[in-house]
Order: sequence, then C-alpha cells, then structure tokens
Amino acid sequence: MEIIFFICLCLIIYTYFGYPLVLIFMTMGKKETIPVQGKKLPTVSFIISAHNEETVIEKKILNTFGLDYPKDLIEIVVASDGSQDHTPEIVRNFNGCGVKLVEFREHVGKTIAQNEAVRQSTGEILVFSDANSMFDKQAVKELVMKFQDQQVGCVCGELRYRNSETSSIGKSESTYWKYEQFCKKHESLLGSLLGVNGAIYSVRRTCFIELDKNIISDFVLPMEIYGLHYKVLYCSTAIAYENPSNSYRNEFRRKKRIIVRSLYGLLKKGRFLNPLTFGFFAIEIWSHKLLRWFVPVFLLGMFFTSLLLIHNDLFIYVFALQVLFYVFAMIGMVGGETARSFSFFYIPYYFSVINLAAFMAIVELIIGKRYRTWSTDRN
Repeated sequence: MEIIFFICLCLIIYTYFGYPLVLIFMTMGKKETIPVQGKKLPTVSFIISAHNEETVIEKKILNTFGLDYPKDLIEIVVASDGSQDHTPEIVRNFNGCGVKLVEFREHVGKTIAQNEAVRQSTGEILVFSDANSMFDKQAVKELVMKFQDQQVGCVCGELRYRNSETSSIGKSESTYWKYEQFCKKHESLLGSLLGVNGAIYSVRRTCFIELDKNIISDFVLPMEIYGLHYKVLYCSTAIAYENPSNSYRNEFRRKKRIIVRSLYGLLKKGRFLNPLTFGFFAIEIWSHKLLRWFVPVFLLGMFFTSLLLIHNDLFIYVFALQVLFYVFAMIGMVGGETARSFSFFYIPYYFSVINLAAFMAIVELIIGKRYRTWSTDRN
C-alpha cells in the first residue's frame, strides 16, 4: 500500500513541478528567434468558428476588420455550425465587405465546420479563432512573421482573460493559464509546442490536414504538423482576449468535453506516444497531457491508500491534510463568491473541479461517449 501511495504522490509532483523543471533543463541556452518583417506579406484566411454567436459575431468581424494587416491580403470566413439564432443573418450583412459565410444547417461539430471553411478559403496562412476571442491589432502580423522560417508549420498566440480579478473563476483560470503559458513557451523553444489554443492559432496551408469529426483539432492538428517535421511555435506577442467562464459548472463541462476529445485523439494517434520514434515530443505528451489528465486517479490512489494506512502515525497526518484540502474545496463550492474571495478556498475548489472533470472524461471515454458538437457559455 505504501508503494502505491508514494508512486501516486511522485507522479503528481512530477506532473505539476517536475515536468516544468525538465523543460527548463531542456531549453537551457535556447532563445526565441525574433523574425524581422519581410517585404512581402502572405495572404491570410481568417477562419471563425461560430455556433449561436449572435451576441458577439458582429463585434468579432469588426475586430478582424480593424487588424493591422493589408485588407487586400486577408479574407474572413465564418463557419456557422448549425446556428439556430441570427448568426448567419448577421454575417450575411457583411457579404459586400469580403466576408464569406460557410453555413451548416445541422450542428456538425467544430472540426467538420473548420474543414469546410478551409476548403472554401484561399489564404497561404490560415488563422483560426473563436467568435468571442478579440484580437490585438498586431496579432495576425505577429503570427505571420513566424512563418518566415519555412520550417514553421503552426503558430499559437497567447490568450489573456479580461477582468480576471473580478471573480474567483477568473482568478483561477488566469493562474492556470500562467502555468500553461510557462510550459508552452519552453516547449516552443524546442520547436514542439504541444497543443494550441482554439482562440488564436495559425497554420501554413500546405500543412493543414483534415481531421475526423470526433478529433479535436486544437490538440491533434499541431501533433500531425510536428509529425511532418515542421516546427510548432508559441508567439506571446500575438494576443487574443476573452472573458473567463461565467461559472464553475460551465468550466467543468468545457474541461470534460475537451479532455474526452483529446483522449480520443490520442487513441487514434497513439504513435506519437512512442519516445523511440518521436523522442522528447513523446515525453511532452506523456508529461504535459496524459499524466495530468490522470491526476484524479492518482489523487484517489493517495486518498484510499493513506486511509488504509491510517494506523501508521505518518499517514494519519497525510490523510488529515487531504481531508482538510477537500473540506476547503467544499467550502469554496457552497460558500459562494464570499468564501471564494479567499485563495485558500477558491484554489482547492478550482483544482477539484478540473480534476473531477478529468476523471469524468476518462469514464465517458471508456463507456464510449464522444463530443462532436459544442455549445458556448453564452448560449
């Protein structure tokens, strides 16, 4: 029992602290290459995924019009995936301004919608975004500059949350993203960024690969591009802004859906898990994604083994600390924003929410649940 406990503990420590240290070691002496803007800019197709986005789609299109990029080199393609509101009508109002609508009457899913939008686009560089993600004026130019290196196949921008300090969920997500960005920046130095953010990322057209409807493109497409021997990079100067989730329940559903689709993607692309073939990139997948998704299993292992070992004085304290942590999480849940104004309540609560989402995602994957379609917190 003690062996199981310490294995679970070591895996958790490695996942959250060991892997970042490994990244620091692997990137020692490496510096980000700062490209110099060339004379000739490539054409860009701006792909916007939308499902029932009538409240934000006009603002998104206007935001794209306002980007600091030559208007004759950029086209906007909106993929309306089974929208039942006024999203298609709003997009059609911009037909004379060079905005193309790709409309699906049925809710086919984001991956299929993106595949068709790319088919109907013409740009050399594809920039993908969500309807609620607003770009900084320089964002597209910053993304595009990275592609001056012909070995670059995919570039992810940086997502920042607005008003993240006004709610506990905002502060929790902001803290989580700071950790994620640290990992992404160091993986990028190796040319092997693992996964991109659907809010802001770009792909060289010749590297784009159409994926199955059940595959999450944000995670699997960059892996496929790396498998073609192209670099996948992170660009911290290409910035998009979003509001954080409006509730822990929505964050739970979002995380669960993403993890189910990502795990399914790994099942389909299991060859990337082999270090003998893909070297440190495979270690990245195991460390950054797979082990983290299985943290709730390790937490359960720690909890129940320490309970069974409670006759040992050491494990009395270990078990008591775990119980105290989950009590704080429960207070964060039932105490509302008043309790969650304190970090020692909202941090355990958020940690528990995302790990419960990961555990449920594993269960749903096993029983065959798939998420082809999606809905937003704004619906």
